[in-house]
Amino acid sequence: MPYITLEGNVGVGKSTLLHRLADELGWEAVEEGIEFDEGFQSLLKERYENPTPENVAKLQLYVANFMAERINSLDPNKYYVVERSVFATELFSLAANRPDIIDALAGHVLRVPAPEFYLYLSAPPRLCLERIHERDRTGEGEGISLEYLQTLHDIHERWFNMMHFLGRVQRVDAVEHPDVKRLAESVKAKVYTKY
Repeated sequence: MPYITLEGNVGVGKSTLLHRLADELGWEAVEEGIEFDEGFQSLLKERYENPTPENVAKLQLYVANFMAERINSLDPNKYYVVERSVFATELFSLAANRPDIIDALAGHVLRVPAPEFYLYLSAPPRLCLERIHERDRTGEGEGISLEYLQTLHDIHERWFNMMHFLGRVQRVDAVEHPDVKRLAESVKAKVYTKY
């Protein structure tokens, strides 16, 4: 089941790009989807109202399990563009100062096949915060600060530098809407040469 993932900060534009890119490629789009899950909404509310280490851990472990099940349920004979990888839960745990749960999260990461590669959408944290307030999703606006987005951005940048060195990620400037046709050609060149 060949798939790529869209990674990046909250509010960077993953949802906006997802269907446009999948349509251009002729692939299936897989939305993050967790934002509509009642268990997630309850844990997210707890995490932002009472950000104890335990609440952060419960949320990230729940998300990792949800995302692993989502990937493992995909038809292995199709191609996919997936909004966020299971691995992203590890980055969010680092941003929440919970590196101690990385081992538990790794169990979920290892349960799924790795993506062919990652597209890392990058934009300034202040722009991400503006987009978060504009879209007004349940559970997001009040609990997400510019400082938190800056921390997530910095962690994503470190992750990008490591993965770029390994040839596993491509940066996409998400300040403006990316050129989807050009991006699709880049994806095809990377993925179709393997299959």
